Amino acid sequence: MYFSRKKSLRNSAGWMITLLIIIQLVPLDRKNPPETAPLAINNPALQGLENSCYTCHSFKTPWPRASWIAPVSWIITAAIHNGRDRLNFSAWQTYTKAEKQQLLSDISPIISGKKQHAENFRMLYPERALTTTQRQAILMWIEGEQQHDQN
Repeated sequence: MYFSRKKSLRNSAGWMITLLIIIQLVPLDRKNPPETAPLAINNPALQGLENSCYTCHSFKTPWPRASWIAPVSWIITAAIHNGRDRLNFSAWQTYTKAEKQQLLSDISPIISGKKQHAENFRMLYPERALTTTQRQAILMWIEGEQQHDQN
């Protein structure tokens, strides 16, 4: 009885390892296509966006090591593709004025800290948190863009 339980555990562990190896073969799209119409703004705001937002919201994604190890890679890749679908700074100039205004309205409470966003990302990469100066620069850019489009 003891021997059969031990053998069963070994078989289960063997199958788990085999499964983990096989799932590594699932192909994922981790490409960073060329930027088509990137955002062009002043340096402090751009610096903040590049540091904190471009990871998921542009074609300048620095793919982390974990994005190559399944099943974690599936979660990371899906999050990045979802982020790019919602807002892509690498294609900013392709958005209509109305789309830009909506995106800016959506971004503003996140930048100002009134709305939570990407908590898992912030826990994994605390060094990518926006500084106060970067927050102010981005909020000034948003305000300027909103006023510019209203005129």
